[in-house]
Amino acid sequence: MKTKLFVMLCIAGLTLLSANLKSQIFSERYFNSFDNSSDADGWFFTSTAATISVANSQLIIDSPHEDYFQILTPLGAIQGDFSFKLSVGQNAEVQLGFMGIAGFKSILGLMGDENGISVVYTYDIESYTEPELTELFSIPDPATDINNIAIETMQIGNDLMVYLFINDELFQSGTIVSVDPDLLYGQLVLGFGAEDDDPIYLPITEVDIQYTPYRTDKALFTDTFNNTNSPWFRFGDYDDLAESLFINNGKLNFLYSGDPDSQLMALSPIGAVRDFTIDIDAGGTDMNGTGSFGRIFDSKHYITVWYEDDEVYLGYANGSPEPQIISSTDVDMDNVTNIKYSVSQIGNDLLMTVVHNNQFVIDGTISNAPARLLTGQITVGYELASELNVWFDEVRLQYEKLIVSTEENSENLNKPIVFKTCQTLVLIMLASPPN
Repeated sequence: MKTKLFVMLCIAGLTLLSANLKSQIFSERYFNSFDNSSDADGWFFTSTAATISVANSQLIIDSPHEDYFQILTPLGAIQGDFSFKLSVGQNAEVQLGFMGIAGFKSILGLMGDENGISVVYTYDIESYTEPELTELFSIPDPATDINNIAIETMQIGNDLMVYLFINDELFQSGTIVSVDPDLLYGQLVLGFGAEDDDPIYLPITEVDIQYTPYRTDKALFTDTFNNTNSPWFRFGDYDDLAESLFINNGKLNFLYSGDPDSQLMALSPIGAVRDFTIDIDAGGTDMNGTGSFGRIFDSKHYITVWYEDDEVYLGYANGSPEPQIISSTDVDMDNVTNIKYSVSQIGNDLLMTVVHNNQFVIDGTISNAPARLLTGQITVGYELASELNVWFDEVRLQYEKLIVSTEENSENLNKPIVFKTCQTLVLIMLASPPN
């Protein structure tokens, strides 16, 4: 009798959910089946060890050792309702993970490990190593292979419905009552890890996202940091990020004292770009490490300008974390209040130019630039500093948005998922950031 009652309730729930999903509003769809070698362009990976490749219609992340790393799509920040579906191939080796949306301080998504999966959220991340998360719902570890998994959200009045789908079937749902607006925008994030520094092998076969962009202007963006949860994405040293990289008083602040091996980085909300200019009004009282601005694919593929020991450098990395210097010059940073870094592609070459306080400082050219240096996402940050007190008052970005693989068939937009059954299914291999 209990089984029959469960089925009846489930069918009723599916009927209601199907009707509700038809009212979801997505303005755009991003679909990527990784059929071409360029389909990884514009993605961003925090991994320092993984090899990233596209082969056999899969985005393959292969790392001999890793504790935890994150992946961002080329889309930049989104807002409102979204649907985020991930399909994986066979032989995946992942023990921990996350799938969802992250603002500067907020987070909402699926977390899981070998014990099961939960949907969690927070409006204010005060610690990345020991986050205080609210659990919306959780499920134990089923025992069926996963082909795909999806998280969807839908705002109804002041509440937010969150749905979990596994293998194209509704698995569980929950409601965040009186949702805080900070939870309704951010960047789509995947996170994966392994215990005891084990290998990770992740073949992604498809990504299907329906969303509304946070930015309607696809060429200009200005942030005066009046929003303390502006959807920049923090990455670097988990131990220090929350307390040392923060927004307040209309500033993006880097405030740190400790181990000189630190890294405090922020990824812009605009997503992947081609040509760009980043124009920063900055100040500070102490910076004895390395400050940098650049465009990045991963820690081994990027272009950058960086400052160290009263000298400015232009360079790039192509297969190794250490950058190759293409030009440098002495600089007196005491009176510099504005930095402008521009990158333009001319044929197969990349021209980089730096201006301080509207005065030319340095330029350099990367001849026959490798493909992975021609696009990427904009980062700012500091590392190798034992004492740091620097802030950005305003950041202005001009850019050419990367054209990504999209599904433009309007009939597919806002199309509700057809649910098959209500039986208990599978496990997911997603989980939380490292403790």
